[in-house]
Amino acid sequence: KNDISYLVNICEPNMTALLNVSEAHMESFGSFETLMSTKEEIFSHTNTDQVILNKDDKHFAKWEKINMLKKITTISISNNADYFFEKIDDKYFYVSTPKGKFELSKKNSSKVLAINLLFSVALAMEAGASITSVKDGIKNFSGVQGRFYTYISSTKSIVIDDSYNANPESMKSSLYQLKNFNKTRIFIMGDMGELGQRSLEHHISVFRLAKDIDVKHLIYMGKYKNEAKSIFGEGCRTFDDIIKLTDYARSVSDESTVVLIKASRFMNFDIIAKGLK
Repeated sequence: KNDISYLVNICEPNMTALLNVSEAHMESFGSFETLMSTKEEIFSHTNTDQVILNKDDKHFAKWEKINMLKKITTISISNNADYFFEKIDDKYFYVSTPKGKFELSKKNSSKVLAINLLFSVALAMEAGASITSVKDGIKNFSGVQGRFYTYISSTKSIVIDDSYNANPESMKSSLYQLKNFNKTRIFIMGDMGELGQRSLEHHISVFRLAKDIDVKHLIYMGKYKNEAKSIFGEGCRTFDDIIKLTDYARSVSDESTVVLIKASRFMNFDIIAKGLK
């Protein structure tokens, strides 16, 4: 607590965005309420007269009330907002903004989660960027390794390296993105840390979602092996050795597959991402 307040007082922002609050670092914060109030410190500086919020978030009404004296700019994946996607198809995001409508090629924006893409567009344009600048910026963005970074592996598979960190919401968000790929899906999953007493419950929910979105291979390493096997069923393989896991992942991937790698930082799954190159 007070960490974000400390940072806000250094940078004195005119505009801020709160992307989401989900159960992460619970062992440090002790309660979800403490975590929430800490995240909300991003609104606290007297210089901040504009905030960008996600209308689809379940906490939107609360944050709207906190910021009722500021300019509130909204985003939404699918609903009417200041910035929203009017439509999404196999090739494009169709973006509506106060400055006009435009299309973003999925090919150019594959390294960014859709919700983060929308936040980025809104932040840039509210800070003064033109539509042309936004489109050029996204086209030229090469991505950040470990943050939904996409590349082609040595076996010609699409690999999504999202190994930098994970919590329940980001796990599910990445899986929903994986669902958009019209290929055989492989999910290399490691544990999420600092979830406290609900850790098992959160891991089970991710195993179930992987099954629901038709992941063919769940390749898992962590402390919930029995639960992964019983919930996912056939197609689940568990490992204790990261090198053996990488070798197995390589053996089941080819040009017809897409591989998602995701775990909390302590799992060191960047080793897998490097090994598949």
